[in-house]
Amino acid sequence: MQNQSIEMMTQAMLFTILGKLSSLEKRLEKDIPYLDVEEAIAEYWRQHLNRTKNPRSYKYLMNRFQERFKGRNIAEIAPEEIEQFILSIAEHPNTQTQRATQLKGFFNWANKYLMKKGAPTFHNPMNVLEFVRQRETPKFIPTEHIITMIELAQSLKEKLVVSILATSGMRAGELADLTVEDVKGRVLTIRNPKSLRHNSPVKGYREHAVIPETVAGLLNIYIEKKKPEGRIIGSYKYIYKVIKRLARKAGANITPHDLRRWCATFYERQGEYAMVRFILRHRNGKHHGIDNPVAMNHYLAPLTIEEAMEKQRVMEKILFKKN
Repeated sequence: MQNQSIEMMTQAMLFTILGKLSSLEKRLEKDIPYLDVEEAIAEYWRQHLNRTKNPRSYKYLMNRFQERFKGRNIAEIAPEEIEQFILSIAEHPNTQTQRATQLKGFFNWANKYLMKKGAPTFHNPMNVLEFVRQRETPKFIPTEHIITMIELAQSLKEKLVVSILATSGMRAGELADLTVEDVKGRVLTIRNPKSLRHNSPVKGYREHAVIPETVAGLLNIYIEKKKPEGRIIGSYKYIYKVIKRLARKAGANITPHDLRRWCATFYERQGEYAMVRFILRHRNGKHHGIDNPVAMNHYLAPLTIEEAMEKQRVMEKILFKKN
C-alpha cells in the first residue's frame, strides 16, 4: 500500500514537471518572453532599488505588486490589470502618477534584464495608460535667460547655484552634496554620482566636473568668507527654489536639470561632442542628439580634465562677459 502511494506521488510529480516543460517549450517555440514576478522583483531590488534615494516608497510598491501578481509572467500582465492595481493602492492623482512612473521604470528594467539574458522582450504596458506622464521634448533655453538669472541673483550663494549648474552640468543633488574637500581649484569631485547609485556599485567611485575660472574665483571667495562645514551650498530643495525663482524673474520656466541640458546643448551646437560626454557623464557614452557617425567617434573619445577646462573659455566669455 505504501509503495503504491509513493508511486502515485512520483507520477504526480512527473506530470507536473512535464507540464512545466511543455509550457516552456511552447514559449520557446513562439518566442514568448518570460520572467516571473518574484525573480524580477528580487533582481530589481538587488541591482537597482538598494541604491535608490527613496527605497521605502519603492519597497512598499514592490511588495504590493508581488502580492497582487505573484506567480505571473511579468510580460503577460495587461495594462488594464496594472491600472486597477494602481487605483487600488493610490487615491490621489499625484500619487497615482508617481506609482505609474515607478512601475514604468520597473518594466523598462525588466526588458533590459531579459535582453541581457538573450531572451525576447515585451511591450511596456505603462506606455498606454493615461496617468503616466510622457516625457516632454526638452525646450530650448536662450542663453540670455541664463545670463539674466546670474545677474538677478541676490547673493553670492545664489549666483554660485546658477553658475555651477550652468557651466559644469552637475545635477542639483550632486551640487547639494558638494563639500569644501571636494573643491580643488576648478575641479569639483562628485562622490555620489547617479551612475554609482544605479549602474556601477564600485566602492570609492568618483566623477569630476569642471567650472570656469570666474566661477572658481567666486566659489573660493564664498568658502573663505562663510567657512562652511559640511555641504557648501545646501539642500536640493534650496537649490530648486533658487533656480525656479530666478527663472521666473528672467521670464522663463527653468528647473535645475534644464541648466544641465543647456550646458550640454551649448557644446553640442559648437560640435564639441567630446565635451558633451564630459558634461553629461552618461555611463553608456551615448547622447540622443548625435546621429553623425563621425561626430559620434569624437564624442566617444573622452577628454582629460585639463582639456575640458580649456574648452570652457568660450562659455565663460559669453556668460560672464570676460575678455
